[in-house]
Amino acid sequence: MSVIYRKIQQIIGPLIFLKNEHNAQFGEIVIIRTDDEKIRMGQIIKMSEEVIVVEVFEDTAGLSTENAEIIFTEDTFKVKISKDMFGQTFNSLGKPIDIKTKAVLDSDLLSDVQRDISGVPINPFAREYPVDIIQTGISVIDGLFTLIRGQKLPIFSGQGLPHNKLAAQIATQAKVLGEEPFVIIFCGIGI
Repeated sequence: MSVIYRKIQQIIGPLIFLKNEHNAQFGEIVIIRTDDEKIRMGQIIKMSEEVIVVEVFEDTAGLSTENAEIIFTEDTFKVKISKDMFGQTFNSLGKPIDIKTKAVLDSDLLSDVQRDISGVPINPFAREYPVDIIQTGISVIDGLFTLIRGQKLPIFSGQGLPHNKLAAQIATQAKVLGEEPFVIIFCGIGI
């Protein structure tokens, strides 16, 4: 059974502060519902004996300490997955979007299979030694910062520099040495 809070202590930017009155869990997803039935989602990002801090995933405009209720889902953030995701674009909540209009698509694209985005920690001593090199076609990366299959490649850049072109070049030119098929997952912030 979900716990519902009707009293918010404070709202500062995207953060909601609540009095800690039940056994919530760190990372738990909450649903924020206003009097006008608008629904937002958030996640518990900090807890103490007195206070629970929720980060709202959407805009907090129109929210007040009096007009909203917080519903604790007793679950963590999960994303639906399927093979139909290949070639699609998603928003930060895992919903398929139209790349041109940024509108969320009402689609049957995703299956009922869900995965927790937190995952399980990997024991670095138990994992296999990485050997699957990905050739990017960019000599400085291939020679000095060799990319291995499953690895993240951060691209830090200043304003006005061609980081978009570099990311696109890596995504289109990348290949593995063997014949095994592979997929490139591209995630971007501020591009």
